Amino acid sequence: MKHKVFWRYAGFLSGALILAGALVAARTFHLFTKPPLDDSDSSVDIRSVGENAYEITSKDPLVDTLQPRHSEMAMQARIVPAFKDGKAQGFKLFSIREGSLYDKLGFQNGDVIQRVNGISLDTPEKALETYALLKTARRLEVDLHRDGAPLRKVYDVK
Repeated sequence: MKHKVFWRYAGFLSGALILAGALVAARTFHLFTKPPLDDSDSSVDIRSVGENAYEITSKDPLVDTLQPRHSEMAMQARIVPAFKDGKAQGFKLFSIREGSLYDKLGFQNGDVIQRVNGISLDTPEKALETYALLKTARRLEVDLHRDGAPLRKVYDVK
């Protein structure tokens, strides 16, 4: 009887953690969503300054600049928790729309974001810590896996 209760609790807990992780991931990484930039949006400018280096110029704090304005923002990319051998590895991006902010930031379909400024994204708590970091960060180093190989993208916020 104890084993049956344990497995029921373990199943519930793992399901709750996966759901919490997905929700936190969506909230954290949808900070990088916004309609494709056009001439009328002069509050943010993203330009590539190297193969994996970008400069983000913004009049407002990074979190405010990248904050989604409405539900359509979530349609610029899909974000799901990524697991390997049953262990959380970060968050996988796919269905990235051409011209979206994800695209402008250099992300590609299949990228698995694993760390931001050294903070591993293997728990919802760490994803929230990353979100808090975006309020004051002037430099973001994003470690990801692309096609099975590690890759680091660097964003300097001006």
